[in-house]
Amino acid sequence: MSISMNKITYLALLTSVLTSNLVHSTEVADFSTLTKFVEQAKATTQLPSGTAIAIIKDGKIIYQHNFGFSDIAAKKTVTNDTAFYVASTTKSFYALSTLIDIENGQLKATDSLATLFPKGAFSQLTPAVTNQITVKDLLVHGSGIENEDLGWALAYTGIHDLSSRQKMLFEQTTELEKTKHGEFDYSNFGYNLLSVWSDSHNKITWQEKIQNNVFTPLNMTHTSSIMSEARQKNWDVAKPYSFINSMTHKISDPLYLEKVDNTMHSAGGMVTSASDMAQMVIAQLNQGKINGKQVIPANIIKTSQTQQIQTEGKYDDFIRDGYAWGWYTGDYHGERMLHHLGGFAGTHALISFMPDKNIGLVVLNNEDYISRQVTGAISHIAYSILLEQSDGTVEAQVGLDKVTSIVEKLPAGLAKHKAKLASREWLLSNDKQDYSGKYAHPTLGNIEVRLDRDENFTLTWGQLKTLATAFTKPNSIRTDFIMFNGRPLQFNQVDNNIASLSYEGNTFTKQ
Repeated sequence: MSISMNKITYLALLTSVLTSNLVHSTEVADFSTLTKFVEQAKATTQLPSGTAIAIIKDGKIIYQHNFGFSDIAAKKTVTNDTAFYVASTTKSFYALSTLIDIENGQLKATDSLATLFPKGAFSQLTPAVTNQITVKDLLVHGSGIENEDLGWALAYTGIHDLSSRQKMLFEQTTELEKTKHGEFDYSNFGYNLLSVWSDSHNKITWQEKIQNNVFTPLNMTHTSSIMSEARQKNWDVAKPYSFINSMTHKISDPLYLEKVDNTMHSAGGMVTSASDMAQMVIAQLNQGKINGKQVIPANIIKTSQTQQIQTEGKYDDFIRDGYAWGWYTGDYHGERMLHHLGGFAGTHALISFMPDKNIGLVVLNNEDYISRQVTGAISHIAYSILLEQSDGTVEAQVGLDKVTSIVEKLPAGLAKHKAKLASREWLLSNDKQDYSGKYAHPTLGNIEVRLDRDENFTLTWGQLKTLATAFTKPNSIRTDFIMFNGRPLQFNQVDNNIASLSYEGNTFTKQ
């Protein structure tokens, strides 16, 4: 199918489902180039997933536009209140909530692990390490420690309760091999650790805390860290899509891996609307004020924006020279910008602002692959116009060229990858049926291995599932628990019987 095929039809469709609001100002910049770019990008992909944009200036939303569908099959259009899962942009909100707790004397930024968990024994950390690492280190990614098991449980499988979270924390936390304390190493772990502490030492959950500390004061009426709450309130929660999935299977079905309560975590656990995200930007630009009312103390806002650790990096065109409390810092279009991105299966989000220019941008998508390029282009176009550097035409064309290039090249790449997987032969020592069964881990739960009618291995691990393919090592298979990210799983024998499996450094014993 050619790229140009049905493009006019798609443009007409997207125009019919597009809603637009220019808010609070009679003299606003012309963002028609931005609107046209998003329409053309979606027409090029022929996947009408949703995108919601809010542009903020001088404490007000000056442009708000919604494109595509939150639910493609139901043709449910994105609105100002559509709630998107926003992944790691949650960190900006959780860090702010923690700063409020610090201001209220519930903990200190200088509290160490040993202070937070005086009775907890980190079996793989020395006392010198637990006395050195502070709350601040955890939130600015400078702790020098990690815990992959906790990450799997909280973000993916959902197999955990407070007791198992504590057990994983104390038994599986290790020092990083290449990164030392005080050096930047981005991960979810510091945020997850503090949520375990919060749930262990407070009468309310971290979700209730962030609601009380941040969401309610900012009047974020379509935001929650509890997925069941959003559904009970009948919010329009955007379904997750992927351009890769639509290209591979020639369908626009949502991805199976939708968030549930137990996979919403403090480093990536929010659904929110573009309107609500804009409230956060307004508060950051207005020193904590919303509609003239001081809802977050100004000193906390100032602290949250202050760089705490240095780094040298770049994500696409977002230059990063450091990290504040939940914000990357860096130069963008010649100005200081704070931002955070979020990505997960079926989602891509951006929240950003320039304090010195009193401008900001929110972009939410319920698609995870092509949206990375689309969001990058939206950001270039929006800030070029806001900073009066251009009308966005050149930036739009560059962005559209990138999207078009991906659409043209991806089918061949996917076909090559599919052929590579199909060419592999099974290297199994036993009959396939011998590998079926339940494999148990004391804290990570059970992995179920089954054979379907076509003798294919199907695996289930909590909220995760995958159809396995052959791999290059004996008694191993390739899994896609994390979609489009193949990882090997190894079966282990004892006396020619399949006794266990190993995955990501953990052993699950066959029952």
